[in-house]
Amino acid sequence: MLLSLATKVARTLRRLHYGRGAGDSSADFRTAIKAVSQILEMTTDDYEEIIDIFYPRHSKHPRRFVTDGWVRDNVCSELGISPLVWDESLVGKPIVLALASESRGNKSSGLTVKQALHHMHQLSEVGVLATSKLMTEAEAELFWSRALGENPPYPIERFIQRCTHIGEGQAMSLPAVKKALDTMSPAEFLVRLLKYSEAEVEVPDEIQPGQPFRGPVYKAWTQTTAPAGVYAEVIRHPRRYLHITEFPSGTYNGVLYNRDKRAVAKMNSLDLPIQQACVLEVEAQGTVVKCITDILSLGQDWSIHQRPMMERLSLLKGLGVQGQLRVGELLEEGSSITTLVHTLSENERLRLSFNSPFQIGEQGGWAVMDGTYHIHLLVLSIKKDAEYETHVRLGVLDGLDPYQVMEARLPTEIAQHVRTRLARQGVLVGAHWLPVEEQAVVVAGKVNEVRLSTMTITGELLYADDNLGFSDLSQLTDIIEMT
Repeated sequence: MLLSLATKVARTLRRLHYGRGAGDSSADFRTAIKAVSQILEMTTDDYEEIIDIFYPRHSKHPRRFVTDGWVRDNVCSELGISPLVWDESLVGKPIVLALASESRGNKSSGLTVKQALHHMHQLSEVGVLATSKLMTEAEAELFWSRALGENPPYPIERFIQRCTHIGEGQAMSLPAVKKALDTMSPAEFLVRLLKYSEAEVEVPDEIQPGQPFRGPVYKAWTQTTAPAGVYAEVIRHPRRYLHITEFPSGTYNGVLYNRDKRAVAKMNSLDLPIQQACVLEVEAQGTVVKCITDILSLGQDWSIHQRPMMERLSLLKGLGVQGQLRVGELLEEGSSITTLVHTLSENERLRLSFNSPFQIGEQGGWAVMDGTYHIHLLVLSIKKDAEYETHVRLGVLDGLDPYQVMEARLPTEIAQHVRTRLARQGVLVGAHWLPVEEQAVVVAGKVNEVRLSTMTITGELLYADDNLGFSDLSQLTDIIEMT
């Protein structure tokens, strides 16, 4: 697939999504179908190319090849100018368009998507200005957007849903597509959808070691008594899903995934709690497993997660895994939660998990909040000021899209947590607003006041919680109900 053709489709899709009003018009819908059809024809059945160039979060390549700061330092070094000149020239301007302008006047390169990705891997050795000479201005837009890990031109769920309208098969709804993506990668879904029969597109109701899945949602619980059929679990460290796979035969490897299907760390074979293919829920700090809390798959039995939690915990206790097992306590309906909350340390959280089958991508229980007016906010963008204080723009979800409701300075402890978390993802906070919504950093906050005229809030930020993800974010309607 040529980079120039991918760029043309990306421009069309970006305009349709980011420039659209409330919902797609019929004309926009037909244009989107046409654009998706064009790019599917370009790929010669190698659908991973689409994912790799359009969707950094789902690609096998790095989500971000370089940072804004690295680009600035590289260009300033090559031109022999001060970084202050760069800052003054680009303040308030999109960096991608500025970089693309360096390719203005170049002839068509004939670069393929695979070649473009290869050049992204070589950026640190070749440099920005030399790379800019390899492509046209239009091609450079997509190149630098992908290299910097910016938002995709079109949501992955909508893209795949448009694919289902092509051909003779039955078109799928957006909820059905999102459900399928809970247990399948986008590339695998496209292969099943466009190469195989309709019967093979069915969503697998199983958890296979090595195939990430979307974890359950834990909504806020603000009542003082327990609901029926829940385990009370104390969370001390981020909850992860440890996938242990065997390859080659006799060699076991571990990968830690978060609840949004993102790999966060790899584990050495010697550090694994068990030498057997399985999927465990664990608490981990970096690559160190602090304790094992649940089992979802073992060997060839990929349906263990369909058993009630009580049965899963009984199986886990009988496995003889190395390391600490920490399981929750089954609560009686109506029993007091207040006493449990008061026993927690400052870095501990209380979760109420259903004593039922593990729900992939569905609600798995509640995260206990201390008050009625507590909400989960997404860090949309971040910067530091001249005094090295950290400032963030925070949002909730308006349906599926983020909506900014607050701007605040982070308390020191939360700021250190957030900046360390971002640094592990290769994101360094600078003096200008840096969009980070795709990193899924969630902060719990207390709402003191809601301004309906501007749909903004004032309040207090309590803590950042790595156990939470996009699915746990509060909705705009939750804020309206507070009034």
